[in-house]
Amino acid sequence: MPHEKGNTYSQGRPEGSNNKSTEIIKQTLAKLAAAFNIDEILYEIRGLKGREKLNVIFHLRKFVVPIPRDEVNSYGSPDTRTVWIDKIMAVDPDELHQKIMYQISGR
Repeated sequence: MPHEKGNTYSQGRPEGSNNKSTEIIKQTLAKLAAAFNIDEILYEIRGLKGREKLNVIFHLRKFVVPIPRDEVNSYGSPDTRTVWIDKIMAVDPDELHQKIMYQISGR
């Protein structure tokens, strides 16, 4: 419920100021991320198999390749994500590896 006009007891959090809980979470995640270097992260990803590996790649891809607005909602639901992973799992692993390497190399 918004404050009534003339309220002098509390103005609330100033507009644009950070929420303390959110700031603590961001700092904690930054410390956690700093604890790992890229080689350790890649080592862990390489150790994953099948669906787990694809799930990690799927989640990391949004930080590298912008997701068009129309895809944000369709990939947001777990059901659609499962369908997408099933499609990837149906592809020959060697062919999938070649496609990924092709995309990474930017050819």
